[in-house]
Amino acid sequence: MESPPYMPGPKKSKTGLIVGGIVAGVLFCCVLPIGLIGGGALYGWKKIQGTASCVFTFGDMKRAVQLYTAEHHGKLPDAEKWQDELRPYYKRAMTPKEQLGPFPQMQPEGDWGCKESDGTSTGMAFNSDVSGKDVSEIKDSENTVAIFETEHPAKNQHMAYKKLDPLSSPKIFNEPRGWFFVSVSGDVFTDSPKKGVQRMGNISGGGGFKIQTGSGN
Repeated sequence: MESPPYMPGPKKSKTGLIVGGIVAGVLFCCVLPIGLIGGGALYGWKKIQGTASCVFTFGDMKRAVQLYTAEHHGKLPDAEKWQDELRPYYKRAMTPKEQLGPFPQMQPEGDWGCKESDGTSTGMAFNSDVSGKDVSEIKDSENTVAIFETEHPAKNQHMAYKKLDPLSSPKIFNEPRGWFFVSVSGDVFTDSPKKGVQRMGNISGGGGFKIQTGSGN
């Protein structure tokens, strides 16, 4: 007798763990935990929502790129129309609402970027130096930026990657939280003034990122 097909359990039970991990990661990477205590729990929660949502957004974007390359023989999107090409994959990669908890989510048809709790909006751009390239042919893909946060949203925004000053990034608890970006290999990082470059998927691992533009690879 054949065994019944495997059916994954409901994801809702993991919501607290996922949300808690994201909040802890944001606090560790981007701000001092004392801000949450000193400002009061409710005040702190409201302040952190926008940045935590940004972590989810870039995590979803990382998965969207992975889905895209898997179905395009390992090639990255065309920078000039990258949002149009990634949109259906982003829809598939979006964190389920039951796991997202109270955090807002970037909509596929709207501006691509992050919106902080104070109303500040940032954008998202594709590194034109890796436009349409085969991931396997990019030397040091872990340290090459594919998608990065920018100061303003714009459709299909693309340019050669240039590091932004972390001190000019949006603030939480009156501290710059750093700029988010996704490497070609699919890791999510933030460049914080206090902590330097941190891998969001492995907070305790810290740093180790040496930025490459992608040109000449």
